[in-house]
Amino acid sequence: MSNNDFLTMSEKRCAYLKQKRKEMRLTVDKLAERIGVSPSTIKNIEAGNNEVKAWVLYELSKLYGVSMNDLWTGGRFPLAEECHNAKTIADLKELAVKFNNILATLR
Repeated sequence: MSNNDFLTMSEKRCAYLKQKRKEMRLTVDKLAERIGVSPSTIKNIEAGNNEVKAWVLYELSKLYGVSMNDLWTGGRFPLAEECHNAKTIADLKELAVKFNNILATLR
């Protein structure tokens, strides 16, 4: 992934990013200063009004002590939890359909 790659943020991801900033007791201004972006960039990312560059997501993941995957998925991957809780083959087949539908939206 290069610094020019953009990642589209969902509402869940935006809320998770804001939550992590607040957990660290950082203001928008302080966070922006720490990772080298403008405060308006942070506000726009958290509001879902902006795409986030991969390098910004990387810097946030380092600062917050979480993986980029956690930031990208909003802290968890629901299908993984559902898969763990599946009881039957039919449950797993249903999850496979959900997963394929998710993949289709990413193409």
